Amino acid sequence: MQIPEFFSFYNKTRITSGKKAIENIPFELGNMDACKPIIITDKQSAQAGFVKTLIKAFGDSGLTIGAIYDNVSYSTIGTIKEIAELFIARGCDSIISLGGERVTSVAKGVNIIVSNELKDLSNFEAIKNNLNLKPLFFIATSLSTGTETSSSAIIDGKVLSSSELMPDIAFIDQRMLRRFCDRESTLLSAIRSIGHSIEACSQSNCNPMIDSFAFSSIQLIAENIFRATKTITCSKSKVGLANGLAIAGIVSSNAMEGFCSYTARLLSKTTNFSFDLLYCTILPHFLDFKLKSTKESIREELLLPIAGIDIYCSSDIKERADKAVAMLFDIIRESKVVPPNLSSLKIPEYKVEEALLEAEKIYDSQFGKKGCQKILKSAFSSDIINGGEQ
Repeated sequence: MQIPEFFSFYNKTRITSGKKAIENIPFELGNMDACKPIIITDKQSAQAGFVKTLIKAFGDSGLTIGAIYDNVSYSTIGTIKEIAELFIARGCDSIISLGGERVTSVAKGVNIIVSNELKDLSNFEAIKNNLNLKPLFFIATSLSTGTETSSSAIIDGKVLSSSELMPDIAFIDQRMLRRFCDRESTLLSAIRSIGHSIEACSQSNCNPMIDSFAFSSIQLIAENIFRATKTITCSKSKVGLANGLAIAGIVSSNAMEGFCSYTARLLSKTTNFSFDLLYCTILPHFLDFKLKSTKESIREELLLPIAGIDIYCSSDIKERADKAVAMLFDIIRESKVVPPNLSSLKIPEYKVEEALLEAEKIYDSQFGKKGCQKILKSAFSSDIINGGEQ
């Protein structure tokens, strides 16, 4: 592992994970001079009984739950303004986000508005480096994707980014992970999180802290991805997966946006497909290109978190990168949720070409125009996962 002459790594989020983790919330609120939180969640989490479990966790702490908003369906400025008004009217002083990406993006938006006395988020770019935010806690549920711990919020389709948007504490409690599970969404989130960590480890600004967090994330996800999604009762695997996803959000916040993320985000805006689905579809083609075509290929150390110490030590150093990619392809294949290419999603080729033109402007120095073209041409029509062409 090489240490750069200079590097930085920022993590605002502390992870509290394990049995009765949410019982620590009253104590942690007190440590931050807060005593009246608003709970922001969605109907699915409320119907699953998560809000009731959270209320019980406050027990005889003496803290008051100021308000509960359980109707988040989309992360829009309208919803944020409505909750901000409720926050102010009830005299709340902190925020608890219970749910997935949409709920947490809304919670981050509410925090920006109420902490800075804004009417909306139009002035965010001017103040994003001087945000004075109120305590924000995130509780992972089966709907969590790993983006909740990141430094971004997606509101009305627009990405707002600031390191201060990371939650203060992420709570991972097995009781909040049991009731329901959208298997396809969870698998896509897990594969995307592994991809983000691999991209982060491959960038020029990589450093020992990114490696440490990224490797931990990959290992936790790889070890638990299928056990956690095959049953509603395997709480240890669900907690392990939730930890891996949460760590991945921290990793992505400390890395530059990778090629897969950038192109998937562009295509998501022009199609009806989710970012995660598009990212996971492009990822195998990107890794195949990196493995075969670039001088700085896939790092051989990535085999360790994906396969474990025994396979890593018994593998020839020259074969480790190939094995790491092959094992990741096995995970993608076994998941049965990732399409072979973009054309199988009926995405018009011209939309892929439009994304390519934008990607070339940013990634030409890394992969060259021909490299960018090769990746997206493969992503459009090849079937890398199954080893063939369409």
